[in-house]
Amino acid sequence: MSGAGLLLRGLLRLRRTEPRTAATLCRRIFSLAAPVVASSRHLHHLGPGVPPTTTEATEAWWRRAYASDAVDAGVGEIIEVQSMKDFQSLAEASKSAPIILDFYADWCGPCKTLSPKLDQAAKASQKFNVAKIDVEAQEVAPLVQHLKISSLPTLMVLFDGQIIANSVVVGVPDDGKFAAYVKMIEGLEASKAAAEGKGEGDGGPAAAEGEEPKPDFKAIITEHMGKLSGEGVSKDVVAEAARAFSGVLSHEASELGDAVRAKVGLAMCALKEGNADVARQLARSAEGDCAENQKFGELEALKAQLDFIEQGGAGSVSEAQARVDADPGDLEALHDLATALFAEGRSREALDAALEIVRKDKTWNDEAGRKLLVKLFDLLGKDDDLVRVYRQKLSNVLFI
Repeated sequence: MSGAGLLLRGLLRLRRTEPRTAATLCRRIFSLAAPVVASSRHLHHLGPGVPPTTTEATEAWWRRAYASDAVDAGVGEIIEVQSMKDFQSLAEASKSAPIILDFYADWCGPCKTLSPKLDQAAKASQKFNVAKIDVEAQEVAPLVQHLKISSLPTLMVLFDGQIIANSVVVGVPDDGKFAAYVKMIEGLEASKAAAEGKGEGDGGPAAAEGEEPKPDFKAIITEHMGKLSGEGVSKDVVAEAARAFSGVLSHEASELGDAVRAKVGLAMCALKEGNADVARQLARSAEGDCAENQKFGELEALKAQLDFIEQGGAGSVSEAQARVDADPGDLEALHDLATALFAEGRSREALDAALEIVRKDKTWNDEAGRKLLVKLFDLLGKDDDLVRVYRQKLSNVLFI
């Protein structure tokens, strides 16, 4: 194999894992040895068409091939944007899957911290792509100026040909914020489909002639919150709810109150998945969106639940269960198990574990079992069916 062929094969491998480095090397190679590269019989592996022979035409051909191949590659891909034409091609690609625009510079330390997290998230999720945009590249200067990129790193989401409202992130978010951001993006496509389904003769709000009907966000949020509050909620129900809440957040017609409640809904999803840190971050974000003295019942209930989890120091269910299995008389382990179960949204099992403490020893640790049950009743709400059932069970244990 020729030297040029070996070089190009190496670039192909590098491009899969380090697209920025590969793109930079390609620019340098074209400026130094375009005729040699253009004549290589291996160049056809890099994209469509027959490579030309002049330096300018070869580089232009490579850019078209590179951008086209990256955009059409599917989902979970890392795309290098090197020109305005490349960016314009993203608009069409974003109709198939969301694209996170990652504005960076080679000298930016925080950018180097965030970039691997983005790439890993995209590949793990397989529901969105990441487009890298070097703010110092002259070819994309009009884009950088138009979007007013002044701090790095900056992220925003392109979906269905438009920048999504409330999708701009500046700096490196902590793990909780980053996870919540990814969750929101993962739900965009399904949320769009669900929103389009509303209003097609199924009772969606009426719209003026020629206008797209506005979804009934309040009803959508209430419906999915109701599904999450039940017992034995499946992963599919949680995923469907997360997509619905993400769709509300990303829709330009959603109001502030809808956004607050949607974030609470996403936090409920996170709790169902056992991720209290993400739920806590979403709760803080929702609280920050509230106007002065504005209160939302669902947000207050969520905060109370998170405070309970934090004060109780809930560990993992598996660890607490192992301690109970090893010593069924360990009431501290049983208390931890009830707390951990409730943190995961397994309310009935949590109530059973707390009630078992009362059965074994009503006075243990200053009536900790009874107090835990009362706290869980408060968090679930007096109208919850489980509360009515377990209040009666508690009374039977205490007085019969």
